[in-house]
Amino acid sequence: MRLLRKLFNGISLKKKIFVLLVPCMAGMLLIMLLLAGVYSNNMLVEKMIDNSYQNLNVISEKLDLLTQNIESYSVLVLTNKDVQKWLEGQKNANYSVKQDVFAYLLNIIKSNCISNLIIHTYHDTGEAFSVNKFIDPDRKIEDTDFVRQFYGMQESYLWKLNENYYFTSMPLSAGKCVMSYYRKIYNENTVEVVGCVELMVDESVITELYENIRLADTGHYVILDHSGKVVSYKDKGELGKDYSDKEYYNAISQSEGNHKITIGNQEYLVTNKMYKKLGWNIVGIVPVAEVVKDSRRLQLFLLFLGGFFIVLTVFMGSFLAKYVSDPIIRLKKIIIQIGEGRRDIKISQDRSDEIGELFIAFSRMIEKNDDLMKNLLEEQNRKKEYELALIQSQLNPHFLYNTLECICGMASLNKTDDIIFVVKELAFFYRGVLSKGNKVIPVKTELNIIERYFNILKYRYPNKLNYEIDCQKEAENCSILKLCLQPIVENAVLHGLRGKKNDWNIKVQVYIENERVILCVYDSGIGMDSEKIKDVFNQDEWDKEKVNFGIKATDERIKLCYGMDYGIHIESELGKFTKVYFVFPYNTIDHAPECV
Repeated sequence: MRLLRKLFNGISLKKKIFVLLVPCMAGMLLIMLLLAGVYSNNMLVEKMIDNSYQNLNVISEKLDLLTQNIESYSVLVLTNKDVQKWLEGQKNANYSVKQDVFAYLLNIIKSNCISNLIIHTYHDTGEAFSVNKFIDPDRKIEDTDFVRQFYGMQESYLWKLNENYYFTSMPLSAGKCVMSYYRKIYNENTVEVVGCVELMVDESVITELYENIRLADTGHYVILDHSGKVVSYKDKGELGKDYSDKEYYNAISQSEGNHKITIGNQEYLVTNKMYKKLGWNIVGIVPVAEVVKDSRRLQLFLLFLGGFFIVLTVFMGSFLAKYVSDPIIRLKKIIIQIGEGRRDIKISQDRSDEIGELFIAFSRMIEKNDDLMKNLLEEQNRKKEYELALIQSQLNPHFLYNTLECICGMASLNKTDDIIFVVKELAFFYRGVLSKGNKVIPVKTELNIIERYFNILKYRYPNKLNYEIDCQKEAENCSILKLCLQPIVENAVLHGLRGKKNDWNIKVQVYIENERVILCVYDSGIGMDSEKIKDVFNQDEWDKEKVNFGIKATDERIKLCYGMDYGIHIESELGKFTKVYFVFPYNTIDHAPECV
């Protein structure tokens, strides 16, 4: 084992891949072929067994329905008033009564399931009715030994195969008589036996029950009696023959179910079900070769396909081994060269898989090492720029100029109370802006600043601006960057709401979600499309005149302070609304970080 491991560790990566891949793939393909063949055979056989047994159940149910119909017709005969009257006084019965009986019986025999109907008298009077679709001239209906025996039995009804007249040819019939149903007729007043009714069923009626039930292409059904004689079969020449010497008879006579029986040189699937009411055995027989013929075709196809894939695996294994190992060998050489001090090597690759990503990651690592100091200097410069941006936003000359101009207008109109209110709000606003030089303030302080800002805006835009501030109680003492809301609100008014004629609605919400503090500024302004939103975050130059630049500046301030997981994102629908979300970590003012 150690020797094998040593040999394996000593060969190249290309050979390792080839040696492991090709035998494993070939072995798996062969196993899959074998399992697929066995599985498909078993599935087809099980499916045929289920279908066969379901078909036998259908035939059994049809036999139940047939026998129930025959029994129902017998009840109609024995309860008929005319039949009772005729049997009660056979010799004295007038012609009218006989005609009524005959008409009634003739109506019953119109049923396709009844081939012959005979009413036997209890005494040898010579009187009997035979209403039939065919007549057996050799059978004297008034002199039947079995009828006399039946009168002596305790049973009031029974089914009987015509054993003494097995499939006797009926000159006026298309079929052969198979079985009779006998039922005693009792006098409705004295409850004494006055006769019996015999209803005979043709074998063709039995065949019709299953002739349209398909059992594969060459399968067939046969119905045997308790002694193994053929009761019903599509080949009429087999009727009455003894099948007790067949290879499958011992198996089906002992139990019902499915059996695999070899007959001659061919294997058959034999399914049987006992029909206990008549003591019959319903048998379905189909060659196993026919059941699995589709599986054989599938196996041949899979064998051909498997051979093709084994050959393909050899070529693919060789290609894959080379495809994987060559770039790794090349990368190894590059690493050695860089280790020797050659930092000017250009690493090129044209792949986008894991190996390509490995090249890209290695190249980025080299570039990051070279640019580390440069990036640190640039980051310090950016911090200073954003510090300046914060001071400029705190001392926004446009806002102060517009507010003073608003105060002058109110002074000219002698609105002293309004002037006092606006001046106070302006003073409170700048007091909050200065915040003793703090760069991180509580949420409630920031909301107080923005509320002063809203109050001043309402005087600048009378009867237009409506605002709402909603803050979750638990978020009031959380820390956020100072003056993050004012640029966004100003941007919403100047670039979102001023373009609409109807009411201007702004809502500021603050809540805690998933250990984060969320601030949402909603305005009902003109909105932005997706391209406009991308432009907001893609502005590269520091230009105060750019529209919406306050959003980008605030977003980068947040990221510099808290990391790339935090910042601003925008939801907007053109012509309807804009929502600007601020995401801060959940920190109280006592645990606030040191930020720009």
